[in-house]
Amino acid sequence: MTQFAPAAAATEAAPKNNNGYVDKLLAEILHRTDAPDAAKLKISKRPSLSRDRRLLELISGEIIEYDAIGTKPSWEENLLTIRIPLRKGLQGYRLFFINESSQAELDKAETLEDFKKFSTGSGAQWSTTPQLQAAGFNVVEGDNKAGLMKMLAADRFKTFGRGIDEIYHEYHNAKADYPDLAIENSIALYIPHPTYIFVTPKRPDLAARFETGLKAMIADGSFDTLFWEFFEDDIQRANLHQRKIFRIANPELSAATPFENDSMWFDPEDTPENSTPAAAEPQSN
Repeated sequence: MTQFAPAAAATEAAPKNNNGYVDKLLAEILHRTDAPDAAKLKISKRPSLSRDRRLLELISGEIIEYDAIGTKPSWEENLLTIRIPLRKGLQGYRLFFINESSQAELDKAETLEDFKKFSTGSGAQWSTTPQLQAAGFNVVEGDNKAGLMKMLAADRFKTFGRGIDEIYHEYHNAKADYPDLAIENSIALYIPHPTYIFVTPKRPDLAARFETGLKAMIADGSFDTLFWEFFEDDIQRANLHQRKIFRIANPELSAATPFENDSMWFDPEDTPENSTPAAAEPQSN
């Protein structure tokens, strides 16, 4: 069984950037479904746009045909949605940037209600923001990650949540600019937070191609292999076994969210050795 590193060692190594995971997964899906009669991509680029603008462009299908992002109701309602969590919901396990001077105060938080007393920063258009607000957190909104880091350093709020797959790489890059920056060492917050593939409603043929390829990767185990290739190191660093894991609901998730299939979702007890392929029954609309 995989041995997990002590929590104190969480920030010592230089973590890799996991941003390429979704692109590699999507590329593999398209590769294994390539055939003369396969639905073709008409637009291969996904430009950098605000979240709200991306939704509008996906609806029109003029400059974006597909995207992969944390779900929001407006996206599921307006786009073709393949409801398989691409990161197995890993981003729902949130760790927190803090100023190191705040750790002693946060050590006293023994319950979710204790933790909610600490103000937290989040992006104005991020899917996790309304979830935190609905749970009763005092959320201070910012325009983007860079601005939120500056706000944290200025003590505008006490915590700034990031996914397990994001926080260690971001810490490594930001520590030189923010000497007091630290990763809180005793708490994790879990919010059910799937990332789905979304396709413009103009391209049901493309949605079917993505669904077919993703289902095939899950069935043959290559989906789990890629997941652990990218995320095993950060899962070990997070050492959820030594953290208090507080849980809140995500009231924005649709009734079609595949909670009944446990193997689609990361669990803190999972390791590469005991991970089993999900029996995927993808649902798109």
